[in-house]
Amino acid sequence: MKRISLLLAMIFVLAGIAQSDASIICHVYNSGPNVVFTASGNITTNGLTKTGTGPGNNQVIPARPFLSFKNGTADLYKFTSGPTNFGTSTTIYVPDFNESEEVFGIAENSATGLTGTYLVVPKNYYLLQNNLLGKMTFFNRSIESMGMTQGTHKWDLANGQYFQLNIGTLGGAQTPEPTAALIWSAMAGLGMVTYRRRRRC
Repeated sequence: MKRISLLLAMIFVLAGIAQSDASIICHVYNSGPNVVFTASGNITTNGLTKTGTGPGNNQVIPARPFLSFKNGTADLYKFTSGPTNFGTSTTIYVPDFNESEEVFGIAENSATGLTGTYLVVPKNYYLLQNNLLGKMTFFNRSIESMGMTQGTHKWDLANGQYFQLNIGTLGGAQTPEPTAALIWSAMAGLGMVTYRRRRRC
């Protein structure tokens, strides 16, 4: 019983760490003749001040910078620091195929009268703060032809979270974050202890 209690405590502590480290990671990579964007993560809005509400147009503009995984009305939270672009192209790229669930991304919003770069999340996201998933594909494009700069581009928020854009990473399964891996290990240990206790009964 003590071992089970200890494992449960570990899971809750690690889950709390994972929540405090919540951020959004986006990977961009060439896949055959196409370019694929995938992203996942969530943001805790505690400690952040919503700047306003604006449109999240489903497009990519590397030089602006602008990246949104879906059309929709979005809440905006201003980044405290980050690059002014993730490439040189001012072309507006619209995905040919989109599997994203909700509007989210990053946006430079001078067109709306706001200055700086903002995190884009679904309207009233603070009520749910659910995990955001996005995937979009641009046919017959490449990282190079879209004028994107390969490497890691990171925008920071006031509460220590961030939006990270990795351009040129390989697609497919990603290595789990250290905290996530520890949580899964603790859960596996809990399952093993429970299984052994059942066998003894």
